[in-house]
This record gives sequence, C-alpha cells and structure tokens, in this order.
Amino acid sequence: MSLGFGGVSVFGVLFAFNLVVSLSDARMRCRCICSRQLDLSQRYNKTVWVKTIENPSQCKCPEVVSVQNATDCLLCDCKYETLSVVFIEVIIIMILVGLGALVLYMIFLIVSECLGSKSLRTNPNGLAAKGWARIRSHQQHWREGVAEQRRNVYQRHTVLS
Repeated sequence: MSLGFGGVSVFGVLFAFNLVVSLSDARMRCRCICSRQLDLSQRYNKTVWVKTIENPSQCKCPEVVSVQNATDCLLCDCKYETLSVVFIEVIIIMILVGLGALVLYMIFLIVSECLGSKSLRTNPNGLAAKGWARIRSHQQHWREGVAEQRRNVYQRHTVLS
C-alpha cells in the first residue's frame, strides 16, 4: 500500500465527489414536542417525537405522533427540519488528512534517521555526520534538562527552580 501524495489526491477527488452527492442528500425530518400540560415553556413533562419524512406537508402531529386521541395533538408543536451532514463529514476528513500528514512525517523521520545513521558509518567526517552529531547533542541536552526537572519534582519537591 502506498502512502504517497497520490493516495491523498485520490482521496481528495473522492471527497469532492462525496461532497457534491451529499449536498443533494440531506435528511429531512419532522420533530414534534408534545407537552402534557398547557404551559409549553416548562421543560418537564414533554415528549419528543421524530419521524423521517419526504415532504414538509407531512409534518403534522397525527402523522408523526402515535396517539390514539386527537386532543393529545393540541399540545404538540411540530417543526420540519432539514439536517445536512456535510459539515460533520468535512471535519472528519480534515482530521483524517491531519493524521495522514502526521503519519507521513513520522515515516519521513524514520527513513531519514536510518539513512543518516548509514551515512555516519560510511563517512564519519562528512557534513551529514556533523549534522547528526549536533542533533544528538541537542537531544542529550534536552534529556538532561528533563532528568533535572524530574529530580526537582520527585526528590526535592520543587517546581521551576
């Protein structure tokens, strides 16, 4: 399986096609909030009924709410809603693209480290060897700082000293 940029461009084309298709594919539903009391502002004693419908004219209480008595629908407020899942899909795709970029960066770092250590063995006095030595010295300095912070926190019980 290839993790190159070709896979990302194919992924982008598929996403654009899915976006065009999903713009015309929205969920339509009718939501009825029925109260058991005359005061509709109270939050308790309310029942919510949701039904997927095709036409806004079908958004009426007797078609959505399964009640036996027609007077129960007098206390219901029914609203037609169109839900689009495009925004959610865009966020998920952005997260997946970000994770893919991080994976590609990780693979790049692994490969460059392997090639760097190989060049160190073949030419210990070259420019790559000096670069890797500088990186390793920075890593060692960072590790020493972390170890000092650990000693301060766990042994001396001080922070930022």
